[in-house]
This record gives sequence, C-alpha cells and structure tokens, in this order.
Amino acid sequence: MKTLVVYFSLTGNTRKVGELIAEKLGADVEEIKLVKAMSGMNDPRIFTSFLGCFLGKLPKIKPLEHNLGEYDLVVVGGQVWCFSLSTPLKAFFKKNSEKLQEKAAFFLTHGGMRGRAAINTMTKSSGKTPIATLILKEEDVKSGDYEKKTEEFTEKISELA
Repeated sequence: MKTLVVYFSLTGNTRKVGELIAEKLGADVEEIKLVKAMSGMNDPRIFTSFLGCFLGKLPKIKPLEHNLGEYDLVVVGGQVWCFSLSTPLKAFFKKNSEKLQEKAAFFLTHGGMRGRAAINTMTKSSGKTPIATLILKEEDVKSGDYEKKTEEFTEKISELA
C-alpha cells in the first residue's frame, strides 16, 4: 500500500513523530510548510497564528510536492493550538481534502488538552473516518514515551490498511 505521512510541526515534536511513523510504515513523508515560515514559539508571527484560531483566519501554505491522489493511505499530523486544531492543518484540509483517497489516519501532539476534539475536527474537515488515531502529549515526545505508542499506532494501520 502506497502511503504518505504529511504533517505540520512548529516546535519539532510533531516532526519527530511523523518521521518515526513514516519509517515504521515505509512511507513517503512531507512537511506542510507555510508561505511565511515561522521559526518556532518565539517567532513574532506566532501570536497572529494563534489569534487566527479564534478568528478563523487561516495561514497560506505552500503546495505539496507529493500528489495526494497517488497514495492509498495518507497519515496526517499536526498539533493542538488554543484548544483547537492548528490553523496550518485547517488550511491543509481546506486546500487538500478532496484529493485524499479513502483511507486516512491522524496523529496529534499537544501540550495540554482537547486532542480528541481536534481529531474530530480533522475527521470533519477531511471527510474521512480515520482507520487509526494517535494523540500524544508534549511530555510523551520529550521523554521518549511516544515511541511505544507510535509503534502501536503503526501496527494498527498495518492491520487495517
């Protein structure tokens, strides 16, 4: 099964998880990139991006290098911002949901809560019911505990895909 892992990462936590998922699944991988990139949590544009969570303003993202329609399964990852799905991921789904094939899986990283609500937003935004989901706290990634949970996630994908 031809698989693509596509993710947005601001701090590197989601990137770390996405790269591991791609490795475990033997998948292609691509990072969602903003037209005006941010350099992390200290970037002055972060306030504007977080404000966009409340105002519904989406950032502009660059076109993907991979063609989503060529993949049997797309695994999409991002993070929770302001108790909601991050605006770059919302922009990704708005721009690409029609290009996704039938099978999808979702993963999120977050520093606090609302992971399940963000997964529900991904499901609604994509129009796809995920075959598997993974929600990781920031401390899981920093401590290395994410590896076991990611292994279970990829095993479930392999079984159901």
